[in-house]
Amino acid sequence: MLAENKIMGFTLVYDLAGAGWADTSLSNGKETVTTDASFLHDTLRDLLLAGRAIAQGASHASCRFIHEPDQSLLVLSQTNKRKINFTLLHFDCEFPAIPNETMPHRILISGETSQNRLIGEIIKTRKQFCRPMASRVTLKLGKTTHSQLNFTKRSRS
Repeated sequence: MLAENKIMGFTLVYDLAGAGWADTSLSNGKETVTTDASFLHDTLRDLLLAGRAIAQGASHASCRFIHEPDQSLLVLSQTNKRKINFTLLHFDCEFPAIPNETMPHRILISGETSQNRLIGEIIKTRKQFCRPMASRVTLKLGKTTHSQLNFTKRSRS
């Protein structure tokens, strides 16, 4: 059985910072990395789709952060149904180049967490900006059911 208390260190913050930018931070429980994300790329959508892919059993998913001119990539790897390894990689390549793990990079932060913790942090972020759609897909994660990963953007009226 997986020792949940040893892998629970995962916190994600995504805040709109102003016209064209979001501030993000990622923590593994011991250290925190703060970065930004340009609206040149839909990082929030990437994050939601990566979470949904992991919840549906994908072994690998990623989320791209454009910093102008450099980029980062949050890589999620599911080693079993309950454990997720996460790594935030930084690339010096400029947008619109699409970074991948084989390109030269440096690791900003890494760790492991439970699938439930990862999905919970993503759902918390989604709730800040999106409303649930009328039709949802229910995702079973062990004893927990998440039906909140389908999304539409909330209008700003």
